[in-house]
Amino acid sequence: MHKMIHEKFESACHHLEQKLCIPSDSSQEKYDFLHIPLKDLSIQKNLLGTGGFADVYKGIWFTYYDQVAIKVLRINDLLDNSESQIQSDFYQEISTLYKTHYEHVVTVLGACIEPIFYAIIMRYMPLSSLYDVLHKTKPDITLSWLDRYSFTWQMTKSINYSHNLNPSIIHRDIKSMIFNATQCIGTT
Repeated sequence: MHKMIHEKFESACHHLEQKLCIPSDSSQEKYDFLHIPLKDLSIQKNLLGTGGFADVYKGIWFTYYDQVAIKVLRINDLLDNSESQIQSDFYQEISTLYKTHYEHVVTVLGACIEPIFYAIIMRYMPLSSLYDVLHKTKPDITLSWLDRYSFTWQMTKSINYSHNLNPSIIHRDIKSMIFNATQCIGTT
C-alpha cells in the first residue's frame, strides 16, 4: 500500500513539473497528445502480443491506477536522430490516434517518449484481439451467431468511421489481429 501511495505521489509531482517547466523549443510541441512518463507506468513481463515494430504488454498507469496496454516500439532508428522522418511520422500517428475517439476503435491514451524508450499507451482490452477469440486462445469464450454478427458490424462501423474522418485514415492492413474484442454474449 505504501509503495502504491509513493508511486502516485511521484506521478503527481512529475505531472506538476511538466506543467511548470514546459520547454518552448520542444520539437514535439506541434503534435497534440498526452506525454506519459515511463516512471508513471508499471509494465508486466508477460507479452500480450507482438508485431513487426513493437511488443504489447499489460501494465498499470499510476496516475489513474488503471490497467493499460503498452505498445513498446523496437525501432532503433527513432533514437538515432531526433529530427528523423520516422520520429516525425511516429509523432504524427500518435497525435492522430489520440484525437480519434470511437466506441469500436481502441483508445490511445498517450505516448511515452523517453531517450531510450518509446511506447504507445492504449486502453486495455481484456478479451485481446478478435484473432485470439476466433482461434480459441481464450478457451472460456464461445461465439454465438449474434456475437459473430456483432463483431462484423463493429468492424464495418470502425472502418467506415476512419474512412469518413477528415482527413481520412486508411489502414491498409486490416486483419482480425488488429480488432479488439470487448465482450461476447457467449462468454462464460
